[in-house]
Amino acid sequence: MAAGVRTHTTPNLARQLRRAENTLASPVRLLNYHRVAEQTAGSSDLSVSPDNFAGQMAVLAGHAEVTGLTDSLALRRNRVRRKGRHTFGVTFDDGYVDNLQVALPILERHGIPATLFVTTGTLGRRCFWWDRIAELTTTDSVGVERLLLATVEVGLAAEAEVDALTALPQSDRHIALRQLVVAHPFDRRHEVVDDLSDALGFAPADTCGRPMSIDELVEFSQHPLVTIGAHGHWHAKLTELTAPQLATDVGTCLERLQSTLGAAPTLFAYPHGAVDPGVVDQIRRVGLSWATGTESRPLSVLDSRWNLPRIATADIDGDEFARRRRLG
Repeated sequence: MAAGVRTHTTPNLARQLRRAENTLASPVRLLNYHRVAEQTAGSSDLSVSPDNFAGQMAVLAGHAEVTGLTDSLALRRNRVRRKGRHTFGVTFDDGYVDNLQVALPILERHGIPATLFVTTGTLGRRCFWWDRIAELTTTDSVGVERLLLATVEVGLAAEAEVDALTALPQSDRHIALRQLVVAHPFDRRHEVVDDLSDALGFAPADTCGRPMSIDELVEFSQHPLVTIGAHGHWHAKLTELTAPQLATDVGTCLERLQSTLGAAPTLFAYPHGAVDPGVVDQIRRVGLSWATGTESRPLSVLDSRWNLPRIATADIDGDEFARRRRLG
């Protein structure tokens, strides 16, 4: 373009993009929670405090339509809605016991349904391994030297690695230890971290940061506001598994839920949001109806039913939640 010649393409393009976005926007918003708990070393990036969760649910109850996830998804291409009101679906991942003990009474107070995507291989375990590693690397009750020597004792790290780990800043040490755990087979990671906790004689401060037991899951599932979906057996990145491992992980999860709850789930959430065409083929092959990922954005009418986005929730109060979700 010659110098000095002005163009109005950019403003026009912006208007066209906004128009296209409005045309393709779905009236449905899916929210993704994990824990309802005060922030701790092991939960800070996954938790919404009870007070803030209560504030957020009050906003939804007062200013939005909130339906069960299957009903929400059935509306995702419906362009007719009450002016100014979206339909929201509330979901939880993993199966933390505070979903039962803390979140459910709040949901019940407002009559808000929710779907829990359960990782069956963690039911009844003492912790989710990623939370325990976070807590061990930040707590004052476990010294760095003692922690790193214990990693050698349980076979998590080699002696030659200890000096390098010791020299790392705390945040980098946390990442390094996570990587050491991930280097183990996905079906051994919780056991390795349990062994590490035992070697340290570690008593966690966050006693509610554990998975539900089977009995607790049954209790939770029997509430009329609750729907149970599948979240894999070992919380592995499904895209990193071989075809037989993928079939086993998904199949075991569905079989455990069927035998425990008496009904097969129809909804699936990809652990870590990891999905590719091979994973989708497996999910479809076993008869699931919908699958969600972790891309944090509103739904579009063009989104595939096999990888639906969910908005990541933040530990914010009801007023800020209303502002961000344009409610109120």
